[in-house]
Amino acid sequence: MKLSKGIATLSVGKDFIGLKRAVGLLFLTVTVAGCSTVAHDYSWAPYAINPVLIASDVSALSGQTISITTEGNDGERVMIGELSLNQYFGSSQQLATANSLQLSDELKRLDVNVSGDGSKTLNIQVSHPATEQGMWVVRAHLRITIEAGNGYVLEKPMSNSTPGTVPRAYNGAVSLVVVEILNDPQIVAYLGS
Repeated sequence: MKLSKGIATLSVGKDFIGLKRAVGLLFLTVTVAGCSTVAHDYSWAPYAINPVLIASDVSALSGQTISITTEGNDGERVMIGELSLNQYFGSSQQLATANSLQLSDELKRLDVNVSGDGSKTLNIQVSHPATEQGMWVVRAHLRITIEAGNGYVLEKPMSNSTPGTVPRAYNGAVSLVVVEILNDPQIVAYLGS
């Protein structure tokens, strides 16, 4: 660095060009490393269901013994959603099991016995898990098929939006499936008979 007439000047030499290359290489390394994706396995966490959301009269279910199964789901681990550089992996079987556990918890709260040898059965199947990302929101989509032991089948698409993450979107969708099951008059009548 030279000082001439009160103004500092930097002379461009070999040292400066080497520093410029080092900074450029560091920037490139950080950029490439920062752009790599991060894989996560989906892990279910229950959402509390407000009893106000259950519009059906479920008092007839008290004391019943019900069996919940998740047969017929695909166990293959696939990408079920992504948010920014994060990719989330899970399976239809994993989401069906989450539905089964959430439903079991809710039924136990209603004094229903959930057991593998129940006289009333529900089989939960989940297919087509996917997410879409909007402005400040993640929406999880899945298709549910609930087969009651009396032959009744409830089949419909479900979705849930959250300003959070992919797992939160799926956890909310799982809770909405349970609300849908407990609000279906034919399922409630079957389980309570």
